[in-house]
Amino acid sequence: MIEIIKDHVEKDSKLNFEVSPDGGDFKKNVRVRITNCGQTDFVGALRLTLALPEKMNSPWRMVPGFIYGENRRLNERSRGYPRVDSALTTPSAMSSSWWDLAADRTASPLVFAHQDGQAIALGGVPHFTVSEGVVSDDPEPQIGIGFGNNYLRVSIPACEEPFTYSGTSDAEPTIRRITLPPGGWIEQNLFVYQLAGDRHCYRLVVEDYYRTLRQSQVPAEKPATAPLLADAVTGILAHYHQDDNYFIYSRPYFPVIEQICNGRGTTVEWHQMNTGFVNGFPVCLALLKAACTVESSTARDAAIKVANRICAEGLSPSGLFRADFMPQYINSLNGRMKNPIYSEKRRGEWGSGWLSDPEWVHSRTIGDACDSLAAMILLEEKNHPENTCVSLWKNALRQNLDAVLAMQHPEGSYGQYYNAENKAVVKKEGCGGLLWIPALIKASRIFIDDTDFMENVRQSVVRAGLAYASYVNNDNIWGAPEDNESPTSEDGMNAVMAYCDLYELTGEKQFLDLAVTAADWMLTFRKTYNVRVPEKSIMGQYRLKSMGGDFASASNNHLHVFEALCTRHLKKLTGWTGNDYYAARADEHWRFVCQHLSRENGMFGGFRGAMAEQFYWTNWGSFGSSWRKPEIYQQKGSASLFTAVWCIAVIALAAEDNLT
Repeated sequence: MIEIIKDHVEKDSKLNFEVSPDGGDFKKNVRVRITNCGQTDFVGALRLTLALPEKMNSPWRMVPGFIYGENRRLNERSRGYPRVDSALTTPSAMSSSWWDLAADRTASPLVFAHQDGQAIALGGVPHFTVSEGVVSDDPEPQIGIGFGNNYLRVSIPACEEPFTYSGTSDAEPTIRRITLPPGGWIEQNLFVYQLAGDRHCYRLVVEDYYRTLRQSQVPAEKPATAPLLADAVTGILAHYHQDDNYFIYSRPYFPVIEQICNGRGTTVEWHQMNTGFVNGFPVCLALLKAACTVESSTARDAAIKVANRICAEGLSPSGLFRADFMPQYINSLNGRMKNPIYSEKRRGEWGSGWLSDPEWVHSRTIGDACDSLAAMILLEEKNHPENTCVSLWKNALRQNLDAVLAMQHPEGSYGQYYNAENKAVVKKEGCGGLLWIPALIKASRIFIDDTDFMENVRQSVVRAGLAYASYVNNDNIWGAPEDNESPTSEDGMNAVMAYCDLYELTGEKQFLDLAVTAADWMLTFRKTYNVRVPEKSIMGQYRLKSMGGDFASASNNHLHVFEALCTRHLKKLTGWTGNDYYAARADEHWRFVCQHLSRENGMFGGFRGAMAEQFYWTNWGSFGSSWRKPEIYQQKGSASLFTAVWCIAVIALAAEDNLT
């Protein structure tokens, strides 16, 4: 069943291999023991290889969180992401017929292959066990996972070939070796799965793998909600530019960095407020919701003032919100300066967000803005019916809703990019519009007296749900972030929220099935085990846990926190299906998220309420291909140490669904 092959050998010796399979047809537990019974050291890598059947000659493969089929869409962007091309004999430009990846670069060290109704998967316990004297040149004793045209395999130690994908232009392979002295041994537990079914049967493999590891992996602690919320409010307000009334996207943890930059007439702060997605209305909603638990008139005032500003200033001629506000000049405590990220290509301070065309806006950004604004209106009508600002909010919301309903494609898609000047869809393909479904369903409760609008919304969201179903069923949900067209965990989250809301609205089982499929796919991005980061690193010192974190996307190899926003939906799926898997994984994600919030001044070298967007559980940098990393560059165990307002807002938004 398992063939063991020596590779990258520097010193050879006689090795004894013991392979002990045990189990049934669906899953076999395979215990492998490798002993050096020779007289000299063995130095090299070991491949534990499972051959694929001859009939499986062109399978669809998945490595959770990293490889989804050919990853073809990833190479359509300027940065070269890993792509699977079975016809290639010589790897080139991040394309290869074979890949090996370190466990820490995956959500689970597991590779799944499917063809013609049959599936085979190979996985392993993330860390191998060794006797005294056995040394690996990887500080973490982790396995690697890989595949070729006719095999699946596990590597000891982890190797990354033919390229290392670490977010920089340094794409050389990472070859690691283990030194096995005479008498030394290595033990590794493997899992071999064989099953029949359509491609979605990967969910059975991923769930079983998760449940197996759950017996030995400990998630982060779950904090008390009220003090956590108080800290989050403090952090959000630290991003509020009170004099100019907007939320700063990110600020450095350590203020001396900003002091040095201000002395040179510039800033490292990111002065941009997207109207949805990573700023704007979701942050306003977070403050309003938190103010229901944490007494803070400042939080409530900031939320109302920013919402009023966007509704009054941020509408385009089409009725859609602009995607962002970016000041041309920054007023700081240390003087007035040009905003270094302000582009001369912009047509003003209200613009297109992260899109290059100044007239375009992204469907997810605007849909998300409207979803949050609708939630704000419902919250204020319930708790503060005297708030006269709500009429302004309703008018702005309705203009957006009327615009998107008018632009909806006949087959149901809401489109990906819009021209905000002339109310036209300029790109249809993509899943960014999924969030219009929850936004419209929420909004229908606001305009309940308008029966024609209510019926129009109902028909619209059902058509949209059917239109986006092909993306979900093809395991290729993409297009949620403005700057990334690879499959992302955010896309999975948006699909989960959309189809759960559709199921509640219609009671139709097809939408429940789609919600389950979307959730299963989203959870392939979720870390099933705890990476062992360097003990002296910042994450090692705080004993952070990776279990429950989500890889941002197949192309952005860091763990992030967005999916706490669908906690409620995953819990509902457990209620609807009777499967505790969804609620358990939602709980672990929440625990992962909360541990990254600075709970007091000095934590992570920052301030109370600060929260970094990126904590690095593998060597990864989001700098792009033009940046050349120095010899000393090692990200694993570190954090970006820029606090991002959207991350803190996620905690405040999801807190009520995770009460303790």
